[in-house]
Amino acid sequence: MVPIREIGWVLSEEIRWSQSTKSSGPNHGKSCISDFSRNFLPNTGGGTDHAWGSHPFVIGGAVKGGQIYGTMPTLELSGPDDASDLGRWIPTIAVDQFAATLASWFGADASALAAVLPNLAAFSPANIGFI
Repeated sequence: MVPIREIGWVLSEEIRWSQSTKSSGPNHGKSCISDFSRNFLPNTGGGTDHAWGSHPFVIGGAVKGGQIYGTMPTLELSGPDDASDLGRWIPTIAVDQFAATLASWFGADASALAAVLPNLAAFSPANIGFI
């Protein structure tokens, strides 16, 4: 996990990577994803416990960037998007949808998506269109 103070550095390095690969054409891309997040409220040991609702990002020439897919949560303990009183935000985009969008870009067809993402049928749209 990257400390919040390092996010600027991570993003600047990602931008540098993206700019260095532009000569390879529009089909390059890079993804950063985690299937879990962390509670907003620290636990008794000062750390945080696993939660839902991570924020993946994708960069590259093939990416339809400059926008947020899904809905950003209200960052309020016990607020409208908190599944508890700990800051466990409820995601509006499933990791299955994110994975299906990437896999489709990699060339996976509908039958391959159904095989590797058996819960995908529970979410609509399957492809969220960021590529």
